[in-house]
Amino acid sequence: MLPILIAIEIMGKNSEDNTNYIAISDSAIVFSAKILLNTYADEYVLTYGLDKTGATPKIASDNINKQVNDFQNLLKKEGILENEMYVDFISQTKVYDYKVVGNIATQFLSGFWLKRMLLFN
Repeated sequence: MLPILIAIEIMGKNSEDNTNYIAISDSAIVFSAKILLNTYADEYVLTYGLDKTGATPKIASDNINKQVNDFQNLLKKEGILENEMYVDFISQTKVYDYKVVGNIATQFLSGFWLKRMLLFN
């Protein structure tokens, strides 16, 4: 039976070589793994995902803008400053539905789904 050697290296934040390897020879098996050292965070970022739908892109945009503005106003009342908030656009997706008549299902565009992220620290 071959001896098994395990090599673990703790990487720093700027470490560029993050390769792991397994080496097998006639006298040993070596597993190498690099792990990231857990340290205290310098800052935390909280992320909220928001989404709304609408019959048109404009209606979906108006709906999500209202939701984002209402949420930001609520956070401002809690003492979070506007310059600590960032709104990021994620996606705009078409939403389809089906109309079934007898044995035939017909697909049609029923609206748009907009997603945004609100980040603050």
